[in-house]
Amino acid sequence: MLIAAVSTLIAVFENIIAANLEMFNVKRKKAVLVNFLVILILAILPVLGFNVLSNVSILGNGTGITDFCDFLISSNVLPIGSLVFVLFVTSKRGMKWEKYIKECNTGIGYRISEKLFVYYRYILTTVIAVILFIGYLKVFNISLF
Repeated sequence: MLIAAVSTLIAVFENIIAANLEMFNVKRKKAVLVNFLVILILAILPVLGFNVLSNVSILGNGTGITDFCDFLISSNVLPIGSLVFVLFVTSKRGMKWEKYIKECNTGIGYRISEKLFVYYRYILTTVIAVILFIGYLKVFNISLF
């Protein structure tokens, strides 16, 4: 398990480093150092949420920093990222559907049909938006019924 965890950590960290190398045109050592410090600071917050910062309730009584981090990732980053991706591949200003289908159907394996455009563009975006909306309702204890 340790080897699997470390190899996954290296793969994720390498992706972040590669993005920084391309976006900011910096040297590898600087990108590694800056990202290490940023990730370290962000990772310390949930750890301290169980001891030193255990009395901090960002989302209300009975919640902690880990609840807030879960809210940020599960109710914001993942659904919004999914929505942006779907809109990107189906938009005329983004990747465009035809290029996406061509890229997906390169090589061997399962093929994606061009007929799925309506599903991606309208049904999937609606489902993701509803999931995002429900996540906010749950966190802020709002009931529609």
